[in-house]
Amino acid sequence: MNIVARRVAIALVIVAVGCKIDRDKTSAAVDNPRSATPVTRAAPAATRHLPPVFEKAEGLAEDIQDDVAGGKWIDAAARSDSLANMRGALERNFARDGIGAFATMSNTLKIAIAQRNHFAALHAANELSHTITDMMSVFRTRVPIAVAYMDVIARDAEYGAQQSHWGTVDAAASELLRNYAAVQVHVKQKNAALDASITREIVEIASAAHARQQAEVVSIAKRILEDVDRIEATY
Repeated sequence: MNIVARRVAIALVIVAVGCKIDRDKTSAAVDNPRSATPVTRAAPAATRHLPPVFEKAEGLAEDIQDDVAGGKWIDAAARSDSLANMRGALERNFARDGIGAFATMSNTLKIAIAQRNHFAALHAANELSHTITDMMSVFRTRVPIAVAYMDVIARDAEYGAQQSHWGTVDAAASELLRNYAAVQVHVKQKNAALDASITREIVEIASAAHARQQAEVVSIAKRILEDVDRIEATY
């Protein structure tokens, strides 16, 4: 399934069930959202440096999630508009089907924000982060793309646990391990304590997910997000 089809399917699920996304019910024929883009996929083709517009878009998508989590709907709406308006700049640098996915999820996000639908807005904004990260993966980036995926995945785990979507959380725990493996040697060399911290957290979140400990998964996911920021700072 290509990126556009996957995003359209997600958008339809949001609308059909009152803006709730449950990846637990996704057909087994559909790839895990985070494993659909292996961290090494773009390495051979990544010859161009990342245009700044992508990092700006990624930052907006993350800020929107923070706004929604804090109930700052006006700010979230304003940032959503700003992000949607970046489509042209993104398209000039990335003429692939990811642009269609970006437009689809932007519209879904606007609807969710207008409806003040907390979880739908969080999911849509994080799916936008994933779409943007997919586009970034074909460029040369200062920080390995696996680190950006870890941010998206940790948020998957957090939101999935909050809604008891345990299939999503289980998949996220596995994907965190796979993506961290791509950068672990670097992190361990730069900051052994940080490596020990996030390695422990990845083990703990998998264990908490298996035990269906909602609050614990949410807490660990937030700590992982903090450590992802620290990993970025080592590059």
